[in-house]
Amino acid sequence: IHAKNPRSKDGRNPFKEDSLPWAAWIIARLQGWCDMGKDTRPGYITLKEGLRVFEYQVAFYTSLKKDV
Repeated sequence: IHAKNPRSKDGRNPFKEDSLPWAAWIIARLQGWCDMGKDTRPGYITLKEGLRVFEYQVAFYTSLKKDV
C-alpha cells in the first residue's frame, strides 16, 4: 500500500508499488536514509550500501530455506 500523496511523511513508501522509485526507496531505507522533506534524495553511496544490506538479508534467508 502506498500513500495517496507522494509527499506524505507518514513513513510509508510514497511510490507506486513494483516501480523503480519504490524499490530505490526501500533500498535506501535499509541503509538508514530518511526523507526529511527538503527534496533530499538518497545518494549513490547510500543505495550501494543499502543493496549490500539487502544482499546479506537475501543470502541469510536463502541459507535458512536450504536448512529446512
